[in-house]
Amino acid sequence: MKTINWSQKKIIHLDDHRIVLDGVLKGVRQINKKIRIDGYTDSDKAFHLVVTHIIQNKKIDLFISDFVHSGLDGHEMCNAIRAIERHLKRKPIPILLLTLLGNKHTVIQEGLRNGIFNRYVSLSSGKDEILKNIEELVEN
Repeated sequence: MKTINWSQKKIIHLDDHRIVLDGVLKGVRQINKKIRIDGYTDSDKAFHLVVTHIIQNKKIDLFISDFVHSGLDGHEMCNAIRAIERHLKRKPIPILLLTLLGNKHTVIQEGLRNGIFNRYVSLSSGKDEILKNIEELVEN
């Protein structure tokens, strides 16, 4: 695995529970102190930020989203992001679905098959598994 310059990476994490955002950041920073993740509990703000970056052709290295939150659910939001990327002919942002909702859920399987999400990781997987997936998605 090559060295990642975390100071130049833009990672956005959406979860409507502040405790989850703080827990994920704390957990991965215990392993990698250089990682930075901008956390949002407001789905409208996070969606607006991501769409603005797409429109302005600014890079987001990773978007991490919960599945269930206020406003658009994770599937609807990420599907809308993919539609905007296609319409504007932008490179797709890597999307990690990080949720307690089981990966056997039909909508999650459909989202993975159709490229709406790049990966699914359960919140219960632990910090090592979460960081491994973050690193792999940011690196590629």
